[in-house]
Amino acid sequence: GIDSRAVPSAPIVQCLTLLSYIAPGAQIPLTPWEDPTHYNCPSDSKRNFTGHWPLSTTKMLLDITSTRVYKDRKDCKLLLSQVDNVLIIAG
Repeated sequence: GIDSRAVPSAPIVQCLTLLSYIAPGAQIPLTPWEDPTHYNCPSDSKRNFTGHWPLSTTKMLLDITSTRVYKDRKDCKLLLSQVDNVLIIAG
């Protein structure tokens, strides 16, 4: 799940939700900052995204981690019946 201290208050989440429908590609300072300089390979690569996440990406990841993952862990099962694509990364 997600640490509740990392989630903004409900009014802010609702405002960001509304904004994500109106302007999904907007990159505002309230969204996480992506800085690939720590993981670029090669280190001078310009292929990775840099900047504030688009609102649609932020909203999708917040929904997944705060709602879907929590429900899956609570129910002790992972339901993929409504998921079109799954990416599994294992080390």
